[in-house]
Amino acid sequence: MLDDKTTYRAAYFAQWYGFAYPRRNLQENTCVGQCGDGSTHVNGVCEECKAPCAECRNAVSRCTSCLDTPDQKPNKKYHYGTLCYDKCPVRTIVDEEGARCIGCVDGCDVCTLDQLCLVCTPPLLLYTTMVEDVNGDEVPESECLRTCPNGYQPNFFS
Repeated sequence: MLDDKTTYRAAYFAQWYGFAYPRRNLQENTCVGQCGDGSTHVNGVCEECKAPCAECRNAVSRCTSCLDTPDQKPNKKYHYGTLCYDKCPVRTIVDEEGARCIGCVDGCDVCTLDQLCLVCTPPLLLYTTMVEDVNGDEVPESECLRTCPNGYQPNFFS
């Protein structure tokens, strides 16, 4: 067991030398190679992630996953980037199974889980075509364009 003075010195030297060979962290006054579940290293010391983060990286509020609240829609959290959301932000779509938000492609405001754009960010125009997938089935494919392809014109009334 290490005392507080030793813990401070170890954390100071670990930070100063940048965890060169090998990286070590202090968790409950014990040197560990990796912080445990639900915690992350901050300046050489393992710290518990803060809610709503279930897991975090390099900072206690930088979420890599959210606390599990299965089937509790009003309280369910969705992970996107380094944050947890009650509902997914604009230009993302909910992946209920993975409890996360998935970003739409650039220039798309509303999309489906398989990245089919439904609404483009103005002034971009939505262009949808049918393409053949790997099974030989025809599926829609969309993209957001600045101008319509030759032979097409914008339709602002649909």
